[in-house]
Amino acid sequence: MIDDIKILPADAEAMARAKKRWDSVSKPKNSLGDLEELIVRIAGAQGTENIDISRRVAVVFAADNGIVAERIAQSSPDLTAGVAVHIANGRGNINTMGRAAGCDVICVDVGIDSRYLPARPREMVDLHVMDGTRNFLEGTAMSDAEARKAFRAGLLMSDRISEKGIGIAAAGEMGIGNTTTSAAVIAALLNIEPREIVGRGAGLDDIGLARKIEVVRRGLLGFGLTAGDGEVSAETAWRVLCAVGGLDIAAMAGFYTGCASHHIPVVLDGLISAAAALAAVYMNKNVRDYLIASHIGREAGTSAVLSELGLKAVLNADMALGEGTGAVLLFPLLDVMAAEYNSALTFDDMGFVSDDEAVDGIRVFMRR
Repeated sequence: MIDDIKILPADAEAMARAKKRWDSVSKPKNSLGDLEELIVRIAGAQGTENIDISRRVAVVFAADNGIVAERIAQSSPDLTAGVAVHIANGRGNINTMGRAAGCDVICVDVGIDSRYLPARPREMVDLHVMDGTRNFLEGTAMSDAEARKAFRAGLLMSDRISEKGIGIAAAGEMGIGNTTTSAAVIAALLNIEPREIVGRGAGLDDIGLARKIEVVRRGLLGFGLTAGDGEVSAETAWRVLCAVGGLDIAAMAGFYTGCASHHIPVVLDGLISAAAALAAVYMNKNVRDYLIASHIGREAGTSAVLSELGLKAVLNADMALGEGTGAVLLFPLLDVMAAEYNSALTFDDMGFVSDDEAVDGIRVFMRR
């Protein structure tokens, strides 16, 4: 298993104070619904009601997947390196959205196939573990040592952003074939039939989808990862990650774990980040307190994970872009909510006080 990392639960007192501040704002109580809860969760993660999300970063973990040999992806594996290079050079989709959202972007090579990356850009962080995972129909995707190295790459990145004073982060990925590895991880951990969880990824046709479902089914069957019931142990989660996961998933799980240890809330993206989050929470339940859902996404697996973790996404835009773009899209909304939370007129400013003993639990505000 991974090294023991101390993670405290979210600060309940800070959350209570944040909720009290929301209730003092001159609006109907809880009228911003789930958006208020986002700020409360950030307060709990940061350990203070005086939240600070002014400094943010998206860390994109790039890696290849041996399972692409089974023709489960629409694109060729060299696209991983191609897109990762553009992200490192500031020209990816995530970079464009990040600039608009005031978010820096860091691209990390944890497992890009070096055949397609003859020269790593200076701007790309080199935490390379191996040239992609193995085909999980032929053996474990990663050995214990390889998965540990990828996980620790994520921990290292959390250390680096903590040292820079980052207040909130997002995790993204780039890797052809990683919707297959993610679906396999989620199906195994949640005991869901592959046909209910495997999606089209970047746009597979019906034949390709049927092949992808069968690949995941055979993979889980080969490792005896089917028909599991009851609570998933940390050891089981790690075994699943090694057997059918990806280097990017392992790195993101490490990143979530490390950010939680540093009291940095992390915004989830779509399917791949959800698979990593699920594994991380099963390995340390307190990690959940530091995770914030962004969007539902097009893949069924994302919703299944969010339901299991008790997290609620506030965006529903049928997205399937990846790279962490859905997570970055949440930042402008968080900025608006933080402004309302910090600067809005309160009932006290207006000269009103609350009658907390009002009839039938209805709060009544009266002029002083």
